Amino acid sequence: MKNILNVITMLLGIMSVMAQPQTVRLYGSLKDLKLQEVILKYDGATAFISDKGNVVIPVNPDGSFDIEFPVEKPGYYSISRNPLYLTPGDDMKMNIKEVPELSTFEGKGAEVNRYLSTRFYPKGGSYLSSGKYSFPDFGKTMQAIDSIMTKRRTELMALKCTPEFRQLEEIRIKADMLQSIYYYPNYNGRNMFPVNCTQEEADKIKKHFFGGQKDVVEPILQELVLSDAYIDIEVVRYVLLLYRDLNLFDFKISERLEELQEAFYAAAKLSNQEISPGLYKEVSDYITTMKHEDFRSALAFRLERRAKLMEGRPAPDIELSDMEGNGKKLSDYKGKVLYVDFWATWCAPCRAETPFFNALSEKYPNVQFIAVSIDEKRGLWENALKGGNHGKVAELLSNDNELRSKWDITGVPRFLLIDENFNIINSSAPRPSQQADIESLLNKY
Repeated sequence: MKNILNVITMLLGIMSVMAQPQTVRLYGSLKDLKLQEVILKYDGATAFISDKGNVVIPVNPDGSFDIEFPVEKPGYYSISRNPLYLTPGDDMKMNIKEVPELSTFEGKGAEVNRYLSTRFYPKGGSYLSSGKYSFPDFGKTMQAIDSIMTKRRTELMALKCTPEFRQLEEIRIKADMLQSIYYYPNYNGRNMFPVNCTQEEADKIKKHFFGGQKDVVEPILQELVLSDAYIDIEVVRYVLLLYRDLNLFDFKISERLEELQEAFYAAAKLSNQEISPGLYKEVSDYITTMKHEDFRSALAFRLERRAKLMEGRPAPDIELSDMEGNGKKLSDYKGKVLYVDFWATWCAPCRAETPFFNALSEKYPNVQFIAVSIDEKRGLWENALKGGNHGKVAELLSNDNELRSKWDITGVPRFLLIDENFNIINSSAPRPSQQADIESLLNKY
């Protein structure tokens, strides 16, 4: 009888799990982002390879939205800089702001997402807060970091959440500390490096600094590699690969993270090189050797989207507007060879290329030079263009929510060459500062 009851209990448990909704509903307001469509980005491990797991959220004219989509298991996502943790069955009202701390959440799943809204941004050096807590005295910096970590742990312990989420976030707290230590020399360079310091001297100083942190850093690195679940956290992936490249610490990454790194390099090659039949075959052949299906699927998705941009393929058209607010299309400029610059006002390397781009536009009058800003705020773009000499460049702003996917834009600056018939010559063309390379192509066409 007891065995029968156990079987019934087990079956009821299975049925209960099966009955759980495998979807998430999100609704509320995205008005603050001022977009017609917003990308809900999947931030798990495969995000290192492609954006296959992303979800497009249509936004109503008043900024409201309501969307339901499948979610098989709990995972990390983001909207703009707003981190999210979504679990099957979540039904959440959100008011998403550009500053995550101002975003609000109500309903099922709200509590963990309110907690995440104060998460530290890894690319700002985590606890260093883009240099705010980076002091000339490293000991003082570590005191500030320890204080923030203590506060963060107190908040986490008080949180009503699953044990799995609590464990992941405890790991994040530790990974953020390692990220802060790693970026400390970047934010404190004036004090660490002598004037006119060579790269070799700087590397030696950094190596000595990191070596002095071994007792703190190494045990945490060894903890971060204990579970592959941890690499679904963005900062954990960064930390493990950054510290691995230093070759100073004793820890061994898993086979899964090893393959993720290899797939990341393959995806980067697709971004940084012109897609060709040879490169297509190289990446295709590598995909057949991959052991993890989710990584294999993500890279295959990335490859096929990139393959649409091979030489000779029709150029994807995009919606644009000019300085006067007139609607334009990229195809409006066909009839000449087009040299296109995708850039943004916040991108320092983009701004560094601008003088070279403008100068080339004067030298090659038979080529149409087009600068396309991907800025989300029109005012930032307009202010950046005031009072400058733009040569013979058509200055345009992107209005197309699908620009990134159409042209596989994973970073800027990015340059294109399109022939007079609006077919692709090179979807990852040389930068204008690479004078010999780009002029060779411009002279050819």
